Amino acid sequence: MTDDVRPMDGKDPWHLAPWDALRAVVRMLGHGADKHDGASGDDWRRGRAWSDDWAALHRHLAAWWLREGPDAGSGRSHLWHAGARIVILIAAELRGIGRDDRPVPDSASVESVPPFGAPYGCRLVYLATPYTRYPDGMIAAFEAAADLAGRLVRRGVCVYSPIAHSHPLAVHGGAPATDHEMWMRQDAPMLAAADALYVAHLPGWDCSQGVAHEIAVCEAAGKPIYDLDPVTLEVRLRGAIAGEKARGAA
Repeated sequence: MTDDVRPMDGKDPWHLAPWDALRAVVRMLGHGADKHDGASGDDWRRGRAWSDDWAALHRHLAAWWLREGPDAGSGRSHLWHAGARIVILIAAELRGIGRDDRPVPDSASVESVPPFGAPYGCRLVYLATPYTRYPDGMIAAFEAAADLAGRLVRRGVCVYSPIAHSHPLAVHGGAPATDHEMWMRQDAPMLAAADALYVAHLPGWDCSQGVAHEIAVCEAAGKPIYDLDPVTLEVRLRGAIAGEKARGAA
C-alpha cells in the first residue's frame, strides 16, 4: 500500500475493496487452474517466467480494448482474465517466486534499481535480522534471513546479511554460534562499510540484542536506517516515519 492511502490507524481499508470485481478475478483464477494447472491448481505458485503472465495480460487487454467480445474459452470479459494475470504477477513479485525476466535498461545496471522506497546511491545495504531471539530457533532464523537477502538480491540490492553469512560458519566451521561479542567484531567492518541499514521486521527483531546494537551503531554514524517489511519488501526511512507521527500528533 502506498503512503498516500495508508489509513491513520495503520489498518488496511478492506471496506474500499470492490468485492464484485475481486470475485470476477477469483473466478478466473479458478478457470485458469482447471484449464492450465491440473488438479493441484497451483502451477503459478511453483514459479514460471514473469513474461508468460505479462504476455497473457496484454493479450487480454488488447482483446478487450479492441472490443473483441468475451473470451472464447470462459465466456467472460477479457478484463476478468487480465485481472487474474496481474494478481499472479503481484503475488510472484511479493513472494519472490518465478523467474524475473524483465529487460534491464541499458542506461542503468540492475544494482541501481532499489526496492520500494529505497534510496538510489546505496552501494551496500546491511540487513539486520534476529537470530537467537527468533521464535522458531536459529536454523529457521538463518533460513528466513537467507530467503530475505536472496529476494533483495533479485531486486537488485547489494546486501550483506550477517546471519546468512555467519550461520554456516557456525554449523560447518565450528564457530561459536551464540558468542555475541565475537560476531559483533566480525560484522563491524561490514557495518562500517554499509551505506544504509535495513531492519527486517521478522519475529523477534524488536528484542534482538544484535539488531539493537546494529541500529545504535548506525544511528551514531548518521547512516540512514530503513524498516523493511519482510513480506512486501517495502522500506520506510525511520526519520520519515517519526516525522509523520509528529505531524499526526500536532
